[in-house]
Amino acid sequence: MKTKESTFGLTQRMTDSESNSTLSLAFSILSIIFYSIVYLPQFLLIYKTKSSSGVSPLMILLWCQGDLFSLVGTLVLKLNVIMIVIGWYHLIVSMVMFYTIFHYSRSDYSLVHRASLITVSYVMIITGIVVTVLMTFLSSQDVAGEVIGWISTAFYVGGRFPQLYLNYKRRSIEGLSTTMYLFTIAGNVSYLTSILTASSETEHLRRNMPWIVLVLGILALDSILLLQWTYYKKAEQRSNVITENTTIDNVV
Repeated sequence: MKTKESTFGLTQRMTDSESNSTLSLAFSILSIIFYSIVYLPQFLLIYKTKSSSGVSPLMILLWCQGDLFSLVGTLVLKLNVIMIVIGWYHLIVSMVMFYTIFHYSRSDYSLVHRASLITVSYVMIITGIVVTVLMTFLSSQDVAGEVIGWISTAFYVGGRFPQLYLNYKRRSIEGLSTTMYLFTIAGNVSYLTSILTASSETEHLRRNMPWIVLVLGILALDSILLLQWTYYKKAEQRSNVITENTTIDNVV
């Protein structure tokens, strides 16, 4: 009887696959390390500056929604426990980040709590409705889980655009931690590698395709954000040089 394959290939019994399972496990652990600290630089930056103006609230809201769908997808598909743990961690931290952004905004404190409560309720209700509909009308749990995975992918990828637009509008990424995105890239590369090294079988790749596409899409958009950082940083330096030269000419 064929053993059911897990996300990271840990249950594979064939001798020629044992090395792949070990390599996949190593990369999955590495991805967990990066994921566990990915939000820390942004939390520290917000706390240090006492401002969250550089972070798009809509981006974090979409991330929260994507995290919840992703977690539900891993549970429905009964994926590896490591993937489920990552899903819970992301959901909790993204919600804390959303609250932190509003807490350090210039909004009234009571409005912060009200907005946070409304947001959490919205995320839960939307997810509940979608999951219920999918589980009712789709033919199997596997199909429902994969559809949920694709929905979470759309939220994750779509969540990058509000931040890119905010950077473009402000002509700056001040207040946004680039270290957070570097950790995100490192974690996603490790995670993608863990999936690809687990198995090359078509069924394994098909079940994980939403997360593979998700990682590739996020890597592309995060690379654009880092290009924004480089461009606006150089533009700021050029502006500072021009200002200094103007000041010197005025003094002379």
